[in-house]
Amino acid sequence: MRNHHCIVFAGIVLAIGYVGCSSSDTGTPPPARSSSPIIGGTADEGDPAVVMLVSYPADESTYYTCTAEVISPTVLLTAAHCVDTPNHTGHTFGVFLEPDATPYKASVKTLKPHLKAVREVHAHPQYDPNGSGYPGDVGVAILSEPVSITPLAINRTALDSSIVGKSSRIIGYGQTVSGTFNVKKYQATTSVNKLENDGHTVVVGDSTRRTCLGDSGGPALVTLNGVETIIGTNSYTNTSGCTEPSHFQRVDVYKAFIDSYLNAGDAGAPTDAGTDSGTDAGTDSGSPADAGGGEPCPTPEREPNNRSTQANPLGQGCLRGTLGSPGDVDLESFSLSGSIEYDVNLEASGDAELALFKYWNGGWYYVENTTPTRVHHVSDGGGRYLVRVTSPSYTTQSYTSTLTLGGSP
Repeated sequence: MRNHHCIVFAGIVLAIGYVGCSSSDTGTPPPARSSSPIIGGTADEGDPAVVMLVSYPADESTYYTCTAEVISPTVLLTAAHCVDTPNHTGHTFGVFLEPDATPYKASVKTLKPHLKAVREVHAHPQYDPNGSGYPGDVGVAILSEPVSITPLAINRTALDSSIVGKSSRIIGYGQTVSGTFNVKKYQATTSVNKLENDGHTVVVGDSTRRTCLGDSGGPALVTLNGVETIIGTNSYTNTSGCTEPSHFQRVDVYKAFIDSYLNAGDAGAPTDAGTDSGTDAGTDSGSPADAGGGEPCPTPEREPNNRSTQANPLGQGCLRGTLGSPGDVDLESFSLSGSIEYDVNLEASGDAELALFKYWNGGWYYVENTTPTRVHHVSDGGGRYLVRVTSPSYTTQSYTSTLTLGGSP
């Protein structure tokens, strides 16, 4: 049996959550995956960048827990099965930042006041809950407001056999005894057990120290170049009962997906301040005309342009570019002076979408889209803006971005 490591709390009945933490209320799990806590570990009062991710349905009848880690002031890394839509439809997500939620574990009502709001969650688009090794079992949660916690580093270099045997720390809010509900953070020092030949997982743990239910999404940390670094996120085991080391999804394999949320700004993915506080200029979904009265846009993008400091200037005009390798992110920037109506539009050969962010009070804040390929608003006081172009399907395609001021073209 292959088990995911998440926990479901349902009143006084604990049901192990399977396939993305869904469960029956009978307490008898069907054969599938579950999430895990740290077996053989010790209580962890430190490691503030490792947090508990909580989700609950609209009726607040139960809640589900996983582990996540802060990788920017607004971005948490976790497992896809902790956030996937099929198993979390209509769920609200929140994050518990302290080391022990035991005093609040009785119900959603008692836990909810202690959660930090999550604006949105995203599972890897290629997550396959039925595939061998559960490819793509990584996800992110985007906080509504930034946290003052030093982020953990992620490994960006392909792992090889030299990683096997290295000391590793595992951390999570999972069970310390299989079958016993836990919402307290634990950690253990173990080692990297095996680099799987599936190309996307690494096995971490030993016969006495390993993860269990509730640890899903938690990190395996290895010191690389003097820095404790995430090499993988907790995904699954091949047996039930938390009796063997777990498989962790390698972050070096999925760095393009992770970077698509990190690279919106130098401080991490921008937070949502609501909409730009100016008025909406309307909902006309027409597209700006090509520059030069129907001629192709004459201004090409310049690479690299996947960080805010590298963003191509958009100005009042256009840029043509290409989303290249899977997970490519292109950034463009412009500035406005005073309150002015503006229209940012994207035309692409595929499914590319744009997101717009405004720099305010030391951070990048999300500006609400008019459509997935257009933002049309009135700026409140002007400022610096950042346009992010991505493909939801991670496919190569060409596009043209256009900025028009003073109304719809």
